[in-house]
Amino acid sequence: MGKCVQVGVTGGVCGAKGKCVNAAATKNAAAKRPAKSTPEPVQPAPASSSLPYISLGVGVVLGGVAGVLAAIASTRETTLMDDVNPDPLLPSAPHAHDCGAAMTDPGPWQKLRPTAADALADLRDGAAIMVGGFGLCGNAEALIEAVLHTGARDLTIISNNAGNLGKGLATWLRAGIVAKVVCTYIGNNEDLHRLMADGSLDVELNPQGTFVERMRAAGAGIPAFFTPTGAGTVVAQGKETRIFNGRPCLLETALFADYALIRADRADPYGNVRFRATTRNFAPIMATAARTTIVECDHLEALGGIGPDDIHLPGVFVDRIVHVPDHEDPFEYRMSRPRPASAPAAQGTS
Repeated sequence: MGKCVQVGVTGGVCGAKGKCVNAAATKNAAAKRPAKSTPEPVQPAPASSSLPYISLGVGVVLGGVAGVLAAIASTRETTLMDDVNPDPLLPSAPHAHDCGAAMTDPGPWQKLRPTAADALADLRDGAAIMVGGFGLCGNAEALIEAVLHTGARDLTIISNNAGNLGKGLATWLRAGIVAKVVCTYIGNNEDLHRLMADGSLDVELNPQGTFVERMRAAGAGIPAFFTPTGAGTVVAQGKETRIFNGRPCLLETALFADYALIRADRADPYGNVRFRATTRNFAPIMATAARTTIVECDHLEALGGIGPDDIHLPGVFVDRIVHVPDHEDPFEYRMSRPRPASAPAAQGTS
């Protein structure tokens, strides 16, 4: 493929099959063509006619419009890659002018961060944080731990449950840095029970389907929706109720967050993500509803290393990535039953 020469620099244009055709080549080609007969001269209009002035005015206007469009195109070309990554923490992207060439090097504007602490460098007090995972399954362990060292307080946790057995998000509860929890399940989380009982923590329980739909609505730009779930129960307290098709429905609002911390099995430098089995749970929806999505991945793939059909979350929803190859992945409750002694191996005959 040839280089694409910018218009206005050499007058070149990008020809078929990536060939670069410049003004000089065009001139040489024109010289080889047979000369055409000279057309009859056009008689000038009478001096009293206003046509020359009209033509001149139209030419000036069209020339000005062409200049403006060329300037816009040039500006767009130089700012396109910056628009892809609006994160102010990242430097500007390199500019590529190769015809038909794919940019394979993510360059200095890539989303990768060396550590979880770097990925959370701008976390501040009072932030609302969505955290993927179901119980202790699919937790972004390194990011959860890194939050403890940022000094941020008065946080709002938005998660299915706030950890368990002193692990995961339960470490935030024990550190006293959480002001509110929006969740669907309390279960055996003794830390959450204790803080609810002494009134030091605001807990908002949601039906699980409503919880997910509120986040999905936020990602889709839907400010609120009606659902029959919870009508006639304590969930309906303080909420608008309407009748649709004979059924009472509650008005639920979209659920946004400042950050989403999610765990992925694989990711590439552009943020395309693949999850492993049920660890996907709430993560893809959370990524769409947060202003800043940070992915903690077990495996970092090269660009193109994840097939298009295997991408569960496109990189457009991901702002930062941190590669963490080692995780604890604890079991909450290991359930087993006594197994019968294995039967003796059958004796073969020669």
